[in-house]
Amino acid sequence: MNVDLPCLFLLVLCLMLRCFWGYSFENLATENSIDEDGRGIDANVEYCSVIKTKLGAHRIIMGAEVDCCDATDDGRRFYVELKTSRELEYHTVEKYEKEKLLRFWIQSFLAGVSYVVVGFR
Repeated sequence: MNVDLPCLFLLVLCLMLRCFWGYSFENLATENSIDEDGRGIDANVEYCSVIKTKLGAHRIIMGAEVDCCDATDDGRRFYVELKTSRELEYHTVEKYEKEKLLRFWIQSFLAGVSYVVVGFR
């Protein structure tokens, strides 16, 4: 197997940078937030949602990692998914809406997430 090491290195570096962007956005979006115990929010902690549903005669149990949780004034809590994306240009908007937003919605809908917040880098 012939592997081009410089290309592989650049690919790994790009993937690490994308993970950093997502982590940085999650950290920024939840900074200065306080949990119910009065402590600050830790961006390294994640919510796990377990969903039980049916598809025809089949029962399905799914698990999903959710980025954060928020609450309304009356105390009801809901999940929030945080996503990052590169800044849109006029010729990429339609593709973004058809493909990326659809993936965000499907992932969030299946996990029971009501809100998706997208940060553009």
